[in-house]
Amino acid sequence: KMPDKRITVMGVGGGGQNIINRLYEKLADKTNLNLVCVNTDKQLLECAKAKKLLIGEKICNGIGCGGNPEKAKNAAEESRTQIIKEISGSDMLFIIACLGGGTGTGASSVIAQIAQELGIETKVLATHPFSFEGKKRSLQAMEGIEKLKEYAQVKTYNNDDILEQVEGKMSLTEAFKVIDEVIGENIINNLIKEHKHTNENQNNEFIFDYVGIYDDYTVISINNKKAVIDNEFNCKIKSEYDDIIPLNIRLFKIQKNNKWGVIDKNGTIIIPLDYDYMLYNPDINDKLLVVKQAEKFGIIDNKNNTVVKFEYDFIWSDDFISFMALKNNKFGVIDQNNEIIIPFIYDSIEQYDEFFVVSQLTHEIKCDRLGIKTEDKTLYGIINSKNEFILPLIYDSVEQSTKNKKLLVTRKDNEKMTFGVFKNIIVKQKSGKYSILQKDGSPVHFKGL
Repeated sequence: KMPDKRITVMGVGGGGQNIINRLYEKLADKTNLNLVCVNTDKQLLECAKAKKLLIGEKICNGIGCGGNPEKAKNAAEESRTQIIKEISGSDMLFIIACLGGGTGTGASSVIAQIAQELGIETKVLATHPFSFEGKKRSLQAMEGIEKLKEYAQVKTYNNDDILEQVEGKMSLTEAFKVIDEVIGENIINNLIKEHKHTNENQNNEFIFDYVGIYDDYTVISINNKKAVIDNEFNCKIKSEYDDIIPLNIRLFKIQKNNKWGVIDKNGTIIIPLDYDYMLYNPDINDKLLVVKQAEKFGIIDNKNNTVVKFEYDFIWSDDFISFMALKNNKFGVIDQNNEIIIPFIYDSIEQYDEFFVVSQLTHEIKCDRLGIKTEDKTLYGIINSKNEFILPLIYDSVEQSTKNKKLLVTRKDNEKMTFGVFKNIIVKQKSGKYSILQKDGSPVHFKGL
């Protein structure tokens, strides 16, 4: 449940409005939560999903403040009566502002001051602009933060620091989206803490180690133990697990004391915490799980019945139809009935579409004037599910292209070939010429060419 208090969450300026829009779908149905977007730009405000408050109509004429914090401050003063009306009766006010521009930087401190005068507990979540946005915006943000601290508790987030924790390159739009999501998580985090504070009458704040927000639930961590709450803030899975990993909207993978199991959204154990490892993708196959127990891998069904005995050193699968396995240091493929599809004769195996890239270690004998010597060499090929070779074991490497799904097949004699599967045919390319095969690797008999 939400706290009994009436809480207003007010996004000020364009950045604050974006964050409110992201929160709206999750929190709009909470009757004691007042979500408000505040702006000097009437056209931009029309995009707000929550309640709209246009300020400074006389000063800004509804076209914004042009990035001028002082003009935005005067706009908020002009609309003091509307602001008082909007936040009156609130027990707590959250102000969200992305500082450095005009409206968020200039108007937020006026709103915080009004809240202080009304005796409303106020917290501000503010962002400091990216370094690439320039020195002027950075200085305006710092001035805005100092002004806000006169009237409220302020927590600031440096956009550059947040992005450093995100792997990979991203566009500017994606970067701002990450910032919005981080602030949104912190708002919900604060609401959860306020719920605990209100309903348990505690004087100390709850400190959450982790908050992960999904469409239908939120995963939180309390004292390094994870739990799951729904969008009504009801606890669905108690905080007793070391890890909780969402599988879909209904199931979660759980870990406790280094053992894995599966639990549903209502807290009912589906698979007990008996396994050292678990591979489960219910969106592909909700009936089968690859698990490890007593140093051996096997396959169980979703009722915890053993389907494939625990006799393998490793098992993994991409499609949960064919299972690549390791036994006695050799790789092969089995099905869910433990029938051997591909014999255990290969030194490596990797699935590619309906085919498998395999390798074998060979021993090449060479003679020279110093005598006879043996060289170990790994050769690669491609087989189908019947263990029939589409490409023989003569290649030095098989690698998937980073640009597309094609495989680049190479020999040391500089022979190079690409191999790709498209719809119901195989296409091979070598030295500027192409071959077309049927999906099973057999020749195509063309008609009417």
